[in-house]
Amino acid sequence: MNRIKSIVLTLCFLTAAGFQTVSAQTSAFIYQGRLTDGPVSASGTYQMTFKLYDAVSGGTQIGSTVTDNSVAVASGAFAVQLDFGTSPFGAGADRWLEIAVKKAAEPGFTTLSPRQQITSSPYAVRTVSATSADNLSAACVACVSDAQINSIAGAKVTGTVANAANATNAANVTGVVPVANGGTGSATKNFVDLTTAQTVGGNKSFSGNVTVAGTLTGTLGQTASTVYSTAGLTVTPAAGFTLIPGLTQTINVPAGYQVYIHTDGGLITTSTATTGYSTVDVTILIDGIFPGNANYRRVTAANTTGLTTTMANWSFGSVQTIAPGSHTITVSAAGIGGANATVAGTNTTVLQASLTVVLVKN
Repeated sequence: MNRIKSIVLTLCFLTAAGFQTVSAQTSAFIYQGRLTDGPVSASGTYQMTFKLYDAVSGGTQIGSTVTDNSVAVASGAFAVQLDFGTSPFGAGADRWLEIAVKKAAEPGFTTLSPRQQITSSPYAVRTVSATSADNLSAACVACVSDAQINSIAGAKVTGTVANAANATNAANVTGVVPVANGGTGSATKNFVDLTTAQTVGGNKSFSGNVTVAGTLTGTLGQTASTVYSTAGLTVTPAAGFTLIPGLTQTINVPAGYQVYIHTDGGLITTSTATTGYSTVDVTILIDGIFPGNANYRRVTAANTTGLTTTMANWSFGSVQTIAPGSHTITVSAAGIGGANATVAGTNTTVLQASLTVVLVKN
């Protein structure tokens, strides 16, 4: 089978149904060739495959493979109808046809070489699209509908455009182009419509004075809340941290927010000895975890010269970046050394503690 060679005799374009009007034209064409098997002309039934390429050798296959398993060859001559569709020829680029041949009983195809360049006939499929161009001829009267128009450059529109609700830049528009429909100004002035409700993005700067007759609302996004201790807590050295009653807040952190946390309060030693004292650690916890970065204080109340020195106070806080979502913030205390201490209390004592949480929008 490796002796088979193909010599192109004729490549012509015919519609599948013969010569018809352009409006009935298809993308099929008739390929006529001559096949030799060694030194003699081939005869019989052959299987052939046809592929389009963008180069005479190598290159990329264009479109799909057309297969004909029953090509009649008589004295070397054959004719087949091929249809690769319109897209391979739509751009007018050069195309080459590669043919492979075999008899039904043979195991594999033999690819004929060289590829045959497609001549002008199949490129006539581009005329299939020509009928749509008739709609834009001089004879076109009300033949183009809104559905056929996607967009057109404003510079190509001449004459007066009345009621152009979507116009943004046309000196010959009659009437008013409302800002709500996308108007962005004119050649002489850029403006914001201050007569209606409007949201304006971007940074704005004013070089003169701004007078507001109504209420001026600034940037929102800050939320603050404070809770207070509801009872005193007695802490014993080496007993570990214990939640101060009432100092718990559960918050929902939105995306793009930071959290400012602050606590203050007082404690008193229970020692009556002249040199008695109590040392207490107070810490802020987020979801039960110590966040670090100075979020605790060690406070000592000593019984030295009088009642006032038996008391001590704490006040500290920090800004935290916390993942969006629900979080619980608490304040706990632990005895570290000396005697027991009473930490915080109700609103009837000067020891009452507080926990303030502020959500700050970035």
